[in-house]
Amino acid sequence: MIEDFYKTKQDPYFSGVRSELLPFFEGKNKKILDVGCGTGAILRELKRLGIAKEIVGVEIHKESAKAAEKFLDKVFVGNVEELTLPYKNYFDYIILADVIEHTSDPWETVNRAVGYLKKDGYLILSIPNIRNWRIFREVFLKGSFEYKEAGVMDRGHLRFFTKKSIEKLLSCLDFRVVDLRINVAFDNRKQDWLNRLMFGQLGRLFIEQYLVKATRKKK
Repeated sequence: MIEDFYKTKQDPYFSGVRSELLPFFEGKNKKILDVGCGTGAILRELKRLGIAKEIVGVEIHKESAKAAEKFLDKVFVGNVEELTLPYKNYFDYIILADVIEHTSDPWETVNRAVGYLKKDGYLILSIPNIRNWRIFREVFLKGSFEYKEAGVMDRGHLRFFTKKSIEKLLSCLDFRVVDLRINVAFDNRKQDWLNRLMFGQLGRLFIEQYLVKATRKKK
């Protein structure tokens, strides 16, 4: 069961502040929902900064949810694919950070979240990139497709995405990307140096994760 998978994860998996997502947030006194909130670290930071006024979380890991309850206005415990929240067109921002790749139906998961979002609200997502040199190395050179404890091949991942498939998923829900950033990971200085020599072109194969800010398409 998916609940058993999360029991094996270490604390940093649930308690770290996703600082790379903070630039996506603007304004003051916003209502923000974090699906997969862990212990609520990023929501607490957004409230401390004055960006958030009301912070709500969804978390499947019971111990993390219990910790989040001390700081968040409301925490719902359970699987996002099974929960129905008592909100409609309510939140200014909804965070889905490293969540949809763990679901059996990412399209329905995002669609359900959209129902909780204001008409002019924003989705904030982080999604691993399967079009990564490590995957090519393992699959095409070694003939291996092995799951790991973390990263792109995290054993909890049920779905896999590239930049195009992320954009297609959002477009199917009448959303458009307004800001897209990347997390790039080089294993050593040599790879970093080669990327600089190639004017950043090599970096495309080292993209670990896409960070996305999206909103509804204008009619």
